[in-house]
Amino acid sequence: MEQATIGLSFIHRIRKESFFGLAGNASNVPIKFMVSTLRLPDPPSWLTFLQRDDLQDGFLYGTPPEGAQTVHMQIVALNQLTKQTSTDDFTIQMNEQERIEYLVELRVRNLNLEDLFTGSHLHSLVGSLRGVWPLEGDLVLVKVASLADVDGRIYVPSEPRMIIKEGVLVQIGSMYEFSLRLKRTKVEIEGSASCSGSHPQGEPHVGISAAFSSEYDIDWCKFRLVSEIFCESFRTRWVYFLHWTPKSMPGVI
Repeated sequence: MEQATIGLSFIHRIRKESFFGLAGNASNVPIKFMVSTLRLPDPPSWLTFLQRDDLQDGFLYGTPPEGAQTVHMQIVALNQLTKQTSTDDFTIQMNEQERIEYLVELRVRNLNLEDLFTGSHLHSLVGSLRGVWPLEGDLVLVKVASLADVDGRIYVPSEPRMIIKEGVLVQIGSMYEFSLRLKRTKVEIEGSASCSGSHPQGEPHVGISAAFSSEYDIDWCKFRLVSEIFCESFRTRWVYFLHWTPKSMPGVI
C-alpha cells in the first residue's frame, strides 16, 4: 500500500526489476508498462504516468486534489522479448490535507522529470531552498510537472552541445511565511531589466542563486512566491502571486 497526502506531491516508481524475476538483470530487457485504475481503463485524472521508453522504469506522479479518494491501481508489464505479461495491483491510500500556505515555485530548464525522480536533484533543490528559508518546520514537495506540459514548449539551450531537456516545474511549500531573503529576491526580479518585456534578455542578478548548485539552469525570471489562503467557511482556496515592495526593508539575513 502506498500513502498519498491531499495537496502534496505523490511519486511512485515502477521498477522493471520487480517483474518477471529480473532482480538485478533488468537493464537490457525491454518492458512496457500500462497503468490503470483497477477494473477501469485509466488512472484518476490527478495521476500521470511516465515511461520514456521500454528500457527505463516507469513513474506515477501527481498531486491529489481535495476530495480525492483512496484508489486501487493495476500495472500490467509486457516483456517485449518474450511477450509475457505480469500484473501488480496496489492501493494508494489518501491522508488528510496538510495546511501549506506558502509556496516557492522554481523552473529548472536542464532537467527532465525522470532526472528529478531518480537522482538526488529533489534533495539538493529542497536543501538549497532550506538554506534561504530557515524554518521551525520542514519543507514539503507540493507539485512537480514537466515544463513541456506547463508551457507547451521545450526550452532550447544556447549551447549547441547541451542535451535538450523538457525542463521541470517544482513547487516547494511550508506553513511558515517567506523569509526576507526570498522576499528580496522577488523584488530583485521584478526590478530587473533582464526580465522585463515580452522577450527577456540575459539572466537577472539574483542574490540567492549562489545557494543553488551551478549544475541547475534555473529560470529566475519565472521565480514565484505563491501564498495560499484557505477559506474554511466556503471550503475554497484562493491563490495569488505575492507582490512585495520593500517600504522598510531590514538588512538582508
